[in-house]
Amino acid sequence: TRAGDDWVPGTTKDRILDLLGAPAPGDVVLFHDAIRQPFDPSALDRSATVEAIDEFIPAVRQMDLDLVALS
Repeated sequence: TRAGDDWVPGTTKDRILDLLGAPAPGDVVLFHDAIRQPFDPSALDRSATVEAIDEFIPAVRQMDLDLVALS
């Protein structure tokens, strides 16, 4: 499982992508679209997560990997 700690207040797109690294087949990658009762109100800002996903998805597709949702 790979996690970019995108829930951390004040994080950046670059930090998220650096922590995720290059995905490999079978990896499970975690992104957070919301947080309950954040310990810091700035954690409600999901813009860094959205920016990271905008770069991550094309990079994964370029590696010829498939993206699937888990539930």
